[in-house]
Amino acid sequence: MRKALLSLVALAAVAGASAQELLQINPDARATAMGSTGIGTSGSAYPTFNNAAAPLFEYHSVQASFAYTLFTGRQSYQLTGVGGYVKLHERHALALGVRLAWNPRNEALAPRRPNSKSFDLAYGYKLGEHVALAATARYMHCNDGGRLDGNAVGFDLAVLSKLPVALYEGSEVGIGAKLSNAGFWWGDKCSELPITLSAGTSLFLPIRDSHSLEFALDAGYCFSPEPLRRFHAGIGVEYSLMQMLKFRAGGNFARQASYGSIGFGFRFFHLQFDVAYTMAGRGNPLRNAVQFCAGLDF
Repeated sequence: MRKALLSLVALAAVAGASAQELLQINPDARATAMGSTGIGTSGSAYPTFNNAAAPLFEYHSVQASFAYTLFTGRQSYQLTGVGGYVKLHERHALALGVRLAWNPRNEALAPRRPNSKSFDLAYGYKLGEHVALAATARYMHCNDGGRLDGNAVGFDLAVLSKLPVALYEGSEVGIGAKLSNAGFWWGDKCSELPITLSAGTSLFLPIRDSHSLEFALDAGYCFSPEPLRRFHAGIGVEYSLMQMLKFRAGGNFARQASYGSIGFGFRFFHLQFDVAYTMAGRGNPLRNAVQFCAGLDF
């Protein structure tokens, strides 16, 4: 009886860790390279993981991208993602995001490999020239590799404002806020949803036609579950050369989960490639992790 009880506890711990880590790791290599900032920055192909209102301020009408995270210190863990959006006229946008995560198999406890999945659908609406709102619905499923199956629904609310500033022609400040993962479980409960309130700002400076800088700062607080309850902050910078080459660096600061990051982006016509590398302490899932993203825009 005691052995069976210990096995059940271990299975629940594996599923819980997988579910929580899935919702905490952003598959967007650009955001990760900039210290996981994305609440107030310019948009990317992953708005549901950053700010779903961002596509309404984008030049491109359509973006789509595939992401893969390589955990070099935990090779048996895998995380893939898909993101994209489409603008419908100037005031409406739809965005999609998918994350798939696999934990290592423990054949002594479960016959299959534990996994978690999340599927996001977001709608954004532009109130005026400078303000947009967005709502995201998220479905999540986790399996411990055995009999434990959990399902959850979560909701995000986001706002983003882009305001011109008198520094360089085309300069602007972004200000955003987001409430994430307000929802509930049904069936087997794998873990608490990480309910988080975040705010962010950015400053975009097109210094010359061929050079631009973007600075970003995010901060937030995770309310639940208790093991993840903490403040976090991220800071990042991106330098763009001729809109083709992009160099990024940043840092994210949180109790027992801080890391530094660097990254690189390359754009060729409608193709976009991004890479991020994170440096963290032992026990951090992002220790020596590498993220790759490849996407299209139109």
